Amino acid sequence: MALTTDAYFGHIKACLNPDFIQDTGENGSVTLKEKIDGVPKALTVTFPFEGQAFSVNLDLKAKKKGDDPRLFRFLDDDAKPWARKCDFVVFHRMSLGIYAYLIEFKSNGIDQTGIKAQLDAGANWLRSMKRVLEHYFGHSHALFVQKFVFSSNTNPGAYLDADGKYLRADPAIRFYHYDALDGLALGDLENNMADEI
Repeated sequence: MALTTDAYFGHIKACLNPDFIQDTGENGSVTLKEKIDGVPKALTVTFPFEGQAFSVNLDLKAKKKGDDPRLFRFLDDDAKPWARKCDFVVFHRMSLGIYAYLIEFKSNGIDQTGIKAQLDAGANWLRSMKRVLEHYFGHSHALFVQKFVFSSNTNPGAYLDADGKYLRADPAIRFYHYDALDGLALGDLENNMADEI
């Protein structure tokens, strides 16, 4: 059974493990925060938004010994494709529908193959989560998926298309330097490609 946009958005949020929700969006913005190896302090980006939004940290680290932050606890992660994941999924309900932004934080290095694999794994996680909700509850709704990589690389031209916006390895992945994100609202993130799942 198809739900309204509002109902399905609430349904997703209610069904996800709250430990993975990094920001509930209750203050009218979502903040993404990630500690990257080799960078002295955590990278933080905040996006105000219209509508509703919340962020999920797929790259959750164990808080203490014995914690199990795997996305699929019943599956072995050792060298399996589902062990790879992007850093964040931001769910954004707008009048146009529900968007899911897959986001990978990087420092200076841009490994196009690795970034593509991580964002593709995030899309597979979304498809899996959506199917679980459909199987157990019978509810469905379209999600529009867009992929982004944020980086501090100041000379990314070799990795980008002629317009300097999308990765050459995958023209569905929009590149942003962290400085270019200042002042942007969530709905201002530009990506010409949205996969419907």
